[in-house]
Parts: sequence; C-alpha cells; structure tokens
Amino acid sequence: MDRRGSALMTRSTLAIAVAILLLGTLQASANSTATIRPANYDLPKQSHLFVVKNKGKYGFIDKSARIAVPFAFDDAGIFSEGLAAVLVGDLWGYIDMDGRFVLPPKFGLAEPFSDGLAAVQLDGKWGFVSRMGEMIPFPFTDVFPYPFREGLAPYGEHESRGYIGTSGQIKIRGQYQDVGFFHDGLGAVCNDYKWGYVDSSGNLVIPEKLYMTYGFSEGLAAAAMDDDRWGFIDKAGKFVIPLHFQEVFGFSEDMAAVNVHGKWGYVDKSGSIVIAARFDDTSAFSEGLAPVQIGKKWGYIDAHGTVVIEPSFDNAGEFGDGLAEVEVAGKRGYINTSGAFVWPASE
Repeated sequence: MDRRGSALMTRSTLAIAVAILLLGTLQASANSTATIRPANYDLPKQSHLFVVKNKGKYGFIDKSARIAVPFAFDDAGIFSEGLAAVLVGDLWGYIDMDGRFVLPPKFGLAEPFSDGLAAVQLDGKWGFVSRMGEMIPFPFTDVFPYPFREGLAPYGEHESRGYIGTSGQIKIRGQYQDVGFFHDGLGAVCNDYKWGYVDSSGNLVIPEKLYMTYGFSEGLAAAAMDDDRWGFIDKAGKFVIPLHFQEVFGFSEDMAAVNVHGKWGYVDKSGSIVIAARFDDTSAFSEGLAPVQIGKKWGYIDAHGTVVIEPSFDNAGEFGDGLAEVEVAGKRGYINTSGAFVWPASE
C-alpha cells in the first residue's frame, strides 16, 4: 500500500468524497482527509522531508535532494508533526526526522499525526497513540477513527455521528446523519441530507439548509444549494459570493478555484474573477504557485495566471517547502519552483 495514495481520483469523484463525508463508507486504510484536495490529491503537499522510493525501498530526502533518511523501509507516509509512519515487514512504526524510531513497528496500520495523536491499529483494534506511545482506545466499532482537527475528531455509532475529544471522551454527542472535520472553529453537520455548522461546544451556528459544503478555509466555505450552483458563505451562513459557479474549491492564499462553463479559473474573496477560467483542471495555490491542467498535461501558474512551469506532467501536486511531487509515465519525482527536477521521476 503506497501511503501517498492509490489510483488518481477524478475531480467529480473527489467532490463526492469531500462534500458527502459518509464516515462509514471511507476505507480505513485511506490517507485522505476531509480537507479540500484537488484532483491530484494523492500527491500530497509535503514539507521539510520528502518520501521517495528507490530500488523497492522507501526513504526521505530534503529539499536539496540530499538523502536525509536512508532507503530502509517497505513503505512510508509523509511527515506530519515531525513524525512519519514507516513499514518494516508487516508492521508500522514512527520515525523522527533523523530516521530514529520514536514508536517501534508494532501497528497493523498507522495514520499521520494531527493534534498530537495518530490513529493506529493494534492487535486488530483501532485507537489513538501519542508521541510518547500512550494509547487512547477507540470504543466505536462501526467507523474508522478519523484524524483530529482543532481538538475534535468525528466518530460514529449506530448510524449517528458526533465528535470526540483528544482524551477519547464524547464532546458533541452523536445526533447527526453525518459530520465533517473542524476548520476555522466550525464543523459541518448534516441531518435530513442538509448541511449546517456547529461550533466546538456543539451549538448550531449555521442552520442545516445547505445541499453541500466544504470546510471553512480563510474565513469562507464553499457551499451549494443544488447540484450545479456553488458560492461561498461566511461564518454567519450568509452567501458573500453568490451562487454563480458550477463547482468551486476552498480558498488558499486568498484565491479559490471555480468552474465556469466547464473551465477552471480563480476568484478572490470579493468573488471577482482574477484568473480567467481557461484551464481543464486546477488545484490550490501553495507557495505562490498552483498546478493547472491544459489538455492532458499539468503545469504551474503564478498568482497572475501566467504559466511559469510548462505543462509536461501527467499529474502534479502542490508545492511544500520549495518542492512539488509530479508524475510522468507512472513514475514520481520532485521539481523545484523553477520546474527543474531535483529528484528524477522514478518507481
């Protein structure tokens, strides 16, 4: 299992996975979250150290392509909160950025850290582990223990969804048909197939009236009233950017991707088009650049919409710490912000 993802998701598939967060239907081994990810989300943004595969083994490089952690593992995940899950034989453990084991390999499955905890499977049962190895049992059996965001994580039991805190206690009781992750202090909740938002105390602050919605990002949330009318709401639930778009994705670096008559461009927080809708697919801005698809190939644009890295990749991830993971003919490598390979596409 490649911890960076499996098959590439189409944008329409991703929209369903993100907007309709049916916790019981997602794979327990998935490395995805409910945060807004582009169509190429299985090439996640990484930072500080970057996972690579060489001669069948996984290790890590730094942004200068220096080997920082030797190729010694059978699989590996990205670093999160200074630790990365690595596979040795059939068991997962966690290493630090020097390649030293902080938590020895003993887990059947291991997810990234968030809010100081990581979901792990031990002896066939799921729970959360701290950096010190302290285990918090996960007593709910019908859903996978999802990552914490802002101190809360979704849980489900007997078809009802709610949130637990970092000590495993129920913080917002299961009373919803579905829930999403917390972002910017609010979590999306659903009853009768309509979405609204609660605060961290469980108070309903935006009524359940939305057809679909994503998590808040930079103070706004993408929201829809039907299949093909999308806009953005503020934290009062008011549409501050009208329902003018066929699809939208969340804000990043003060811009959001929007679909206008089948092509993708970007708007600012006033709703004005700042980069014309002329791309076949897009992704979020990160470090001043965004992946875009022109025809069948991916390249990168800057904040003015100028193509600065020519479309030559079969897939392209977001930049993190100066590097982005790209795919060419089924092989993955890393480029810098000039578009030059610092680690050639391989394996």
